[in-house]
Amino acid sequence: SSDLAKLIAKSSVVEILLLFLAGSQFVFLILPLSFPGISPLACLVILATLTIFVTSILRVWLGPHVSSAFVWQALFVATSGCIFWGVTQMTGRNEFNMQHVLPIIGAYTIAWLAGLATPGAPAGIGIREAIALVLLGKWMEKDELLTAIVAGRMITIVGDLLFFLISWIEIKKIDMRRLVSRING
Repeated sequence: SSDLAKLIAKSSVVEILLLFLAGSQFVFLILPLSFPGISPLACLVILATLTIFVTSILRVWLGPHVSSAFVWQALFVATSGCIFWGVTQMTGRNEFNMQHVLPIIGAYTIAWLAGLATPGAPAGIGIREAIALVLLGKWMEKDELLTAIVAGRMITIVGDLLFFLISWIEIKKIDMRRLVSRING
Protein backbone atom coordinates (compact mmCIF):
# COMPACT_ATOMS: atom_id res chain seq x y z
CA SER A 1 0.00 0.00 0.00
CA SER A 2 2.83 2.39 0.88
CA ASP A 3 4.67 1.46 -2.33
CA LEU A 4 1.53 2.10 -4.36
CA ALA A 5 1.09 5.52 -2.74
CA LYS A 6 4.71 6.40 -3.54
CA LEU A 7 4.27 5.27 -7.13
CA ILE A 8 1.11 7.36 -7.56
CA ALA A 9 2.80 10.40 -6.00
CA LYS A 10 5.83 9.99 -8.28
CA SER A 11 3.57 9.59 -11.31
CA SER A 12 1.64 12.75 -10.40
CA VAL A 13 4.81 14.79 -10.01
CA VAL A 14 6.19 13.55 -13.34
CA GLU A 15 2.87 14.31 -15.04
CA ILE A 16 2.82 17.90 -13.74
CA LEU A 17 6.47 18.45 -14.68
CA LEU A 18 5.92 17.12 -18.19
CA LEU A 19 2.79 19.23 -18.55
CA PHE A 20 4.70 22.37 -17.61
CA LEU A 21 7.63 21.45 -19.83
CA ALA A 22 5.31 20.87 -22.78
CA GLY A 23 3.16 23.93 -22.17
CA SER A 24 6.00 26.35 -21.44
CA GLN A 25 7.33 25.86 -24.96
CA PHE A 26 4.20 27.59 -26.25
CA VAL A 27 5.64 30.88 -25.01
CA PHE A 28 7.29 31.13 -28.42
CA LEU A 29 3.86 31.43 -30.04
CA ILE A 30 3.08 34.63 -28.15
CA LEU A 31 6.18 36.50 -29.34
CA PRO A 32 4.23 38.18 -32.18
CA LEU A 33 1.95 39.75 -29.55
CA SER A 34 4.86 41.89 -28.30
CA PHE A 35 7.05 41.87 -31.40
CA PRO A 36 4.82 42.23 -34.48
CA GLY A 37 7.79 41.81 -36.83
CA ILE A 38 8.22 38.19 -35.78
CA SER A 39 6.40 35.73 -38.00
CA PRO A 40 3.98 33.38 -36.22
CA LEU A 41 5.11 30.66 -38.62
CA ALA A 42 8.74 31.12 -37.52
CA CYS A 43 7.56 30.80 -33.92
CA LEU A 44 5.76 27.56 -34.82
CA VAL A 45 8.96 26.20 -36.38
CA ILE A 46 10.85 27.05 -33.17
CA LEU A 47 8.15 25.33 -31.09
CA ALA A 48 8.19 22.20 -33.27
CA THR A 49 11.99 22.03 -33.27
CA LEU A 50 12.16 22.45 -29.52
CA THR A 51 9.47 19.82 -28.98
CA ILE A 52 11.36 17.31 -31.13
CA PHE A 53 14.59 18.13 -29.29
CA VAL A 54 13.03 17.77 -25.82
CA THR A 55 11.29 14.54 -26.85
CA SER A 56 14.62 13.12 -28.02
CA ILE A 57 16.42 14.14 -24.83
CA LEU A 58 13.66 12.67 -22.65
CA ARG A 59 13.76 9.44 -24.65
CA VAL A 60 17.52 9.07 -24.13
CA TRP A 61 17.60 10.13 -20.47
CA LEU A 62 14.32 8.80 -19.12
CA GLY A 63 13.06 6.30 -21.68
CA PRO A 64 10.31 5.98 -24.27
CA HIS A 65 7.42 6.05 -21.79
CA VAL A 66 8.38 9.48 -20.44
CA SER A 67 9.05 10.91 -23.91
CA SER A 68 5.72 9.53 -25.10
CA ALA A 69 3.94 11.10 -22.10
CA PHE A 70 5.62 14.42 -22.96
CA VAL A 71 4.31 14.25 -26.54
CA TRP A 72 0.80 13.50 -25.25
CA GLN A 73 1.01 16.46 -22.86
CA ALA A 74 2.14 18.72 -25.71
CA LEU A 75 -0.77 17.51 -27.84
CA PHE A 76 -3.15 18.12 -24.94
CA VAL A 77 -2.08 21.74 -24.45
CA ALA A 78 -2.06 22.34 -28.22
CA THR A 79 -5.58 20.93 -28.49
CA SER A 80 -6.75 23.10 -25.58
CA GLY A 81 -5.30 26.16 -27.30
CA CYS A 82 -6.93 25.20 -30.61
CA ILE A 83 -10.30 24.81 -28.90
CA PHE A 84 -9.93 28.26 -27.36
CA TRP A 85 -8.99 29.73 -30.75
CA GLY A 86 -12.14 28.09 -32.18
CA VAL A 87 -14.18 29.68 -29.39
CA THR A 88 -12.73 33.10 -30.25
CA GLN A 89 -13.83 32.57 -33.84
CA MET A 90 -17.37 31.64 -32.79
CA THR A 91 -17.76 34.53 -30.34
CA GLY A 92 -16.06 37.27 -32.35
CA ARG A 93 -17.15 39.50 -35.18
CA ASN A 94 -13.66 39.74 -36.65
CA GLU A 95 -12.78 38.08 -39.90
CA PHE A 96 -10.47 35.10 -39.82
CA ASN A 97 -6.84 36.22 -39.64
CA MET A 98 -4.20 33.51 -39.95
CA GLN A 99 -1.66 35.76 -38.22
CA HIS A 100 -3.73 35.56 -35.02
CA VAL A 101 -4.19 31.78 -34.81
CA LEU A 102 -0.84 30.79 -33.28
CA PRO A 103 -0.53 33.74 -30.86
CA ILE A 104 -4.05 33.08 -29.54
CA ILE A 105 -3.20 29.38 -29.04
CA GLY A 106 0.05 30.34 -27.29
CA ALA A 107 -1.56 32.99 -25.10
CA TYR A 108 -4.30 30.63 -23.95
CA THR A 109 -1.77 27.90 -23.18
CA ILE A 110 0.43 30.24 -21.13
CA ALA A 111 -2.64 31.62 -19.30
CA TRP A 112 -3.83 28.06 -18.62
CA LEU A 113 -0.44 27.05 -17.20
CA ALA A 114 -0.27 30.16 -15.00
CA GLY A 115 -3.69 29.30 -13.62
CA LEU A 116 -2.63 25.72 -12.99
CA ALA A 117 0.52 26.85 -11.18
CA THR A 118 -1.21 29.35 -8.90
CA PRO A 119 -1.72 27.98 -5.39
CA GLY A 120 -5.12 28.68 -3.89
CA ALA A 121 -6.86 29.15 -7.23
CA PRO A 122 -8.85 25.98 -7.94
CA ALA A 123 -8.52 25.18 -11.65
CA GLY A 124 -6.79 28.54 -12.02
CA ILE A 125 -10.11 30.36 -11.75
CA GLY A 126 -9.55 34.05 -12.30
CA ILE A 127 -5.83 33.70 -13.01
CA ARG A 128 -6.24 32.13 -16.45
CA GLU A 129 -8.85 34.70 -17.38
CA ALA A 130 -6.80 37.69 -16.19
CA ILE A 131 -3.68 36.59 -18.03
CA ALA A 132 -5.62 35.87 -21.22
CA LEU A 133 -7.10 39.39 -20.99
CA VAL A 134 -3.65 40.93 -20.58
CA LEU A 135 -2.05 38.92 -23.38
CA LEU A 136 -4.86 39.20 -25.91
CA GLY A 137 -6.42 42.55 -24.94
CA LYS A 138 -4.64 44.46 -27.72
CA TRP A 139 -5.53 41.90 -30.37
CA MET A 140 -9.22 41.45 -29.75
CA GLU A 141 -12.20 43.56 -28.81
CA LYS A 142 -12.70 43.41 -25.03
CA ASP A 143 -16.32 42.24 -25.18
CA GLU A 144 -15.47 39.50 -27.69
CA LEU A 145 -12.46 38.42 -25.65
CA LEU A 146 -14.46 38.32 -22.41
CA THR A 147 -17.16 36.27 -24.13
CA ALA A 148 -14.54 33.84 -25.46
CA ILE A 149 -12.87 33.56 -22.04
CA VAL A 150 -16.16 32.84 -20.27
CA ALA A 151 -17.18 30.35 -22.99
CA GLY A 152 -13.75 28.71 -22.71
CA ARG A 153 -14.19 28.32 -18.95
CA MET A 154 -17.64 26.80 -19.47
CA ILE A 155 -16.23 24.32 -21.99
CA THR A 156 -13.53 23.38 -19.46
CA ILE A 157 -16.12 22.81 -16.73
CA VAL A 158 -18.33 20.69 -19.00
CA GLY A 159 -15.29 18.70 -20.15
CA ASP A 160 -14.20 18.07 -16.56
CA LEU A 161 -17.72 16.94 -15.62
CA LEU A 162 -17.92 14.60 -18.60
CA PHE A 163 -14.52 13.13 -17.78
CA PHE A 164 -15.60 12.61 -14.17
CA LEU A 165 -18.88 10.95 -15.17
CA ILE A 166 -17.25 8.65 -17.72
CA SER A 167 -14.56 7.67 -15.20
CA TRP A 168 -17.16 7.06 -12.50
CA ILE A 169 -19.23 4.87 -14.85
CA GLU A 170 -16.13 2.87 -15.85
CA ILE A 171 -15.16 2.35 -12.20
CA LYS A 172 -18.68 1.12 -11.44
CA LYS A 173 -18.44 -1.32 -14.37
CA ILE A 174 -15.16 -2.69 -12.99
CA ASP A 175 -16.66 -2.98 -9.50
CA MET A 176 -19.67 -4.80 -10.94
CA ARG A 177 -17.46 -7.25 -12.88
CA ARG A 178 -15.49 -8.01 -9.71
CA LEU A 179 -18.70 -8.60 -7.79
CA VAL A 180 -20.04 -10.92 -10.51
CA SER A 181 -16.77 -12.87 -10.65
CA ARG A 182 -16.83 -13.33 -6.83
CA ILE A 183 -20.40 -14.57 -6.99
CA ASN A 184 -19.64 -16.95 -9.86
CA GLY A 185 -16.29 -18.03 -8.78
